[in-house]
Amino acid sequence: MGSKRKLLTKEQKRECRKKKREQRKMIFRKWLQPHQPQRKKPPRPRGYIARRIGVVIFWVAFGFMFLVVVVTITSPSTQGNESRKEVVQQQVNPATKPEAVHFAQNFVAQYLTWKRGDKEEREKRLQWYLAEGLDSHGGLNMENLTYDSRYLGSTVKKVEEKGRDKAYITLHVSYELSGEVDKKEGKKTNKTEQSSQYVVVPVAYNGTYGVYELPKFTFIDEKTTVKAKELKKDLRQANSEEADNIRNFLDTFFSSYAEDPKDRLGYILEDPDHLNGLNHAMRFVEVRHSEVYEGEEEGQYVVVCGVVFEDPTSTAQFTTSYELVVEQKGKHFVVKSMNE
Repeated sequence: MGSKRKLLTKEQKRECRKKKREQRKMIFRKWLQPHQPQRKKPPRPRGYIARRIGVVIFWVAFGFMFLVVVVTITSPSTQGNESRKEVVQQQVNPATKPEAVHFAQNFVAQYLTWKRGDKEEREKRLQWYLAEGLDSHGGLNMENLTYDSRYLGSTVKKVEEKGRDKAYITLHVSYELSGEVDKKEGKKTNKTEQSSQYVVVPVAYNGTYGVYELPKFTFIDEKTTVKAKELKKDLRQANSEEADNIRNFLDTFFSSYAEDPKDRLGYILEDPDHLNGLNHAMRFVEVRHSEVYEGEEEGQYVVVCGVVFEDPTSTAQFTTSYELVVEQKGKHFVVKSMNE
C-alpha cells in the first residue's frame, strides 16, 4: 500500500486536495443555510372534537345493534317460545286446572259418604281436604241421622274463578241413602233410594289443594236454551222436477255412504272430510224428509234432509239430519260438501 502512495504524481495529489476542499465547502454552506420552519397545523373549527366523538359513538352503537340482530335471527326460536309458554302457564289459575277438579270430586266422594254414629272415621277422611278452622264434618250434623250415605259419582257442571288461586267448582253428585223407616204396627223396614245434589266446592291452591270454605248447595237448570237450526229461509226452492230427481239420488247416495268403501263412494262424494263414509257402522233405512233449494251457482242445489239409519247390532233406528250441497255433472249428481 505504501508503494502505491509513492507512485502518485504531484498533479494527482493536487486533484485530491481540491476535491476535499470542495467537500468541506459544501458541508459548510449547508450548515450556514437557515432551517426551514416547521409547518403549522391548520386551526380546527369549534366542536370538531365533539363531532368526532359523536361519530365514534354512533358507529359503536350501530355495530352493537347489528350484532344483537344477527344473534336474534340465528339463535333457536324455541327459547322464546318456552319463555312465552312459561308466562302463559303462570297466568293460569291453578284452582281451575283438571287437577283441582279431580281434587273436588275426591272430596265430595268423602263428603257425601257417612255412617250413622261413626264420627271419628268421617273426621279422619275429611281432615285431608278441609282447611284449618272449618267444621271437621264439613258442616254435616252427625246427630240424629236416619240414613247412611254412599257416594256413587259426580259430573262437573261449572268452574268459576274466585281469585288468583281460588275457584268454585260445581258438581252434580249422585249418592245412595239407606236406613230403617217405621211402618205401621211399630215395624221397621230397610229402605234404599238414590239422590243427587248440585254441590259447590270452594277450592284453593297454595302448593297443595284444599277446601277453604264449607261446601254449598245450589241448583242449575240444565234445560237447554239452544234453538234448532232453521231451514234455509233465504234460499228459493227448486222446481218440482229437479227436486224429484235429487230425492231419488239421495237414496242412492246414503246407501253408498253407509256401506261402500272409499274408492266407490268417491264417485258421488267430493267432500274430502267424509270420504270414509260410515264403513258399515250403520245401515241405511230411508230418507224420511227432504227440502231442495237452488244453490248459489247454476246446477247447484242445497238439500236439507232427515235420514234414518239402523244399528246392525241392536237394530235400533236413529234419525239424523244432513245438509248437502249437490251439484249436477252431466246426467248424474255428486255431493260437493256435507254439513257445512
